[in-house]
Amino acid sequence: MDRIVITIRPTSSDEGLLRVTDAMQQVIDAVHLLERAERALVSPSAVFEWRLERATANSPFTVVAVAEPLNRSVDATPSVRRIKSEVSRGLRSFIARSSPPEWMDKDSIDIAKEIFFRNQNG
Repeated sequence: MDRIVITIRPTSSDEGLLRVTDAMQQVIDAVHLLERAERALVSPSAVFEWRLERATANSPFTVVAVAEPLNRSVDATPSVRRIKSEVSRGLRSFIARSSPPEWMDKDSIDIAKEIFFRNQNG
C-alpha cells in the first residue's frame, strides 16, 4: 500500500514542544490538499482515502497514512503515486513562480497558502 509521511518539526524557539492545535492543523491541511488534488485528477473508479496507520507524539510529530481504495477491485497505487507527485510538484511550482497548478481551485490555493504561512511563521 502507498503511504504518506507527514512530519512536523518544532522551531528552536518552541523549545521542542509543538502547539497541539498547530501540529494537528498542519497535518489536516496536508491531507486536505492531497484529497483536493485527488478529486481534481483521479477518475471516480480509482478514488481512495487516507487511513491513519500510525502517529508518534515524540518530536518530531509524525503521522503515517496509508491509501485505501474505495473500490477494492481497483489498484489505487498509480493514482496515489500521481497525487503525491502532483502535489509535490505543484507546491514547488507555486513557491517558485507564485502560480498554482491547474488542478488547484480556490480552496486548494487557500490551503497551500496556510501551509506556507505556518512554515514561514515558525
